[in-house]
Amino acid sequence: MLMFSSIVYGQAGKGGELTRDETTIITGALEMTQKTAKDAMTPISDTFSVDVNAVLDMYGWSFTLKMVTLK
Repeated sequence: MLMFSSIVYGQAGKGGELTRDETTIITGALEMTQKTAKDAMTPISDTFSVDVNAVLDMYGWSFTLKMVTLK
């Protein structure tokens, strides 16, 4: 994918050439074709949940960060 970026980047302007951002997006999309859903998933043991009614004030965020660091 680096080859694609180096060929296309730097040719932005009029006439349909790609900008750096467009090249980055396309490169990322092409890299995704080699990944499986498993590559993108987070193991359930590495996740946590917050109650839908939880108040995320300073105390709530503090509690959440403690839960994350305890894992």
